[in-house]
Amino acid sequence: YKLTVVTVRTTSRFVFDAVSYLRSSRGMELVEASPSGVRKAIQALRRGEVAVLVSDRDFFYSGRPVRFFARETTIPVGIARIARETGAPIVSIFGQRTDEGYVLTIEPGFIVPKTAEMDRDI
Repeated sequence: YKLTVVTVRTTSRFVFDAVSYLRSSRGMELVEASPSGVRKAIQALRRGEVAVLVSDRDFFYSGRPVRFFARETTIPVGIARIARETGAPIVSIFGQRTDEGYVLTIEPGFIVPKTAEMDRDI
């Protein structure tokens, strides 16, 4: 699959660019979580490609409050907004390290509805 991976820079620009270059050499396109990066991810979805967005933490502290594992936290809503606008399904994928290597769990996808009530849909 052709992947467009939306990522957040958590290191220096030099290290981020080097890691992005190495990852891109495997055929995926890395884009930063910025307006132009999100546009590229939406364009990829509309071409029938795959957009990968990591949502394990709210880097920009702009997410919705939720209760997760009995604690209050926030989750980013960008994924749900993009899925709602494009009609692309959200497919959750979880990686787990084990003694033998890694286990990858892929959950069934789901569609975010698009009604007149965007906040409710998300």
